[in-house]
Amino acid sequence: MPVRSHPQRAEIELTRIAGGTLQEVADRFGIPRSSLHRHMTTMSFEEHARLKAVAVALAEEHAALIRMAALTIQAATNDSLSYGHGAG
Repeated sequence: MPVRSHPQRAEIELTRIAGGTLQEVADRFGIPRSSLHRHMTTMSFEEHARLKAVAVALAEEHAALIRMAALTIQAATNDSLSYGHGAG
């Protein structure tokens, strides 16, 4: 199946643009490496730029979620430590 008509086309393209190797992406989505390479090299500059912008935005969102999770874990750890400290 050509990448252009693959039901997961957007995810395939984003995964590749975000840094996945040709082989990793091909294996993950069950498509021939050569088809993926051909698809990516025939995309327009505008398509690549649009996908890169989306990939950057997703990476920033991911980083923000990680920071929030870390702060939540840190706060929970600090709360449990303060409760345990006074219970003697």
